[in-house]
Amino acid sequence: MAVVEKHKALWKKIGYTIMTDRWTDKRRSIINFCVHSSMGIVFLKSIDASHITKIADKIFQMIDEVVMVVGEENVVQVVTDNVANYKAAGALLMEKRKQIYWTPCAAHCIDLMLEDL
Repeated sequence: MAVVEKHKALWKKIGYTIMTDRWTDKRRSIINFCVHSSMGIVFLKSIDASHITKIADKIFQMIDEVVMVVGEENVVQVVTDNVANYKAAGALLMEKRKQIYWTPCAAHCIDLMLEDL
């Protein structure tokens, strides 16, 4: 956590992006939370989201909790996968926290396009 504390001082000056990355196998789904700023990327935590990964309200609650922990006042955007439940969670987040933008992950969007070829 010392690394996170070092980064927090800069976050207050320039803001940051919260990024999620989901990993899934046949039995479970893990969501990693990272924070990106001009100082670099910091890993915050992983959550076993196997039981909630398809429920937009629960995904929103997880993301919102991370926003509260790291400080809402400095969050510029949240980047997630572009599937329907994450889109809905992003909409809920922007509805609650007007100054935060939800953005779909560009790499995930490209992956979805290539799967359709």
